[in-house]
Amino acid sequence: MTQNFSVDDSSPDPRSGAQIQYGVADQIDSGTGWTLGEKCSACSAQPDPAQAFDGTWHDASSPADQGKIPIASFNFTGIAVNVIGIIVSSTSETTGPMNNTRISFQIDDKHVDDYFHTATVGSDSYSYNVTFFAKSDLPNRLHNIVMSCGDGTKNSLCLLDKIIYTCVVEIMQAPQLITDPIKL
Repeated sequence: MTQNFSVDDSSPDPRSGAQIQYGVADQIDSGTGWTLGEKCSACSAQPDPAQAFDGTWHDASSPADQGKIPIASFNFTGIAVNVIGIIVSSTSETTGPMNNTRISFQIDDKHVDDYFHTATVGSDSYSYNVTFFAKSDLPNRLHNIVMSCGDGTKNSLCLLDKIIYTCVVEIMQAPQLITDPIKL
């Protein structure tokens, strides 16, 4: 049997207790490069916390010329993984990070996919529960997923909301009740 587990960007995994680690390349778990979005009044992006999973998200803005790209890393044991976030659907900003989302994904140190989104020009609006990445058919073992915000070529804004992974769970059978009397 399989079961999905949702890991909020700011809370421990309900199954293992592991948390998403934030940092920049070569400095994971430093927290550098990421901000707790719903508490960031200086952040350009201001999504509605009521629309985010558990009311939280992590925000990373990556200028095109930045030397250290923000990354988020998470370890899980399972057979599938999805990374869910928030995007800016439209913005009046035309040159800053608000109009681009550029994310690269690695599983077990191998590049597996990229996500690109360009916002339309207009008043600021957001889309929630957007699947940035989905991978199934993984071997049932420990994996590490790394999300890199930006690619060094364009400004990028990444709003991470949650990671959902699927694992195999074993169902223990209840002992059978013997109804026949024991003969001695």
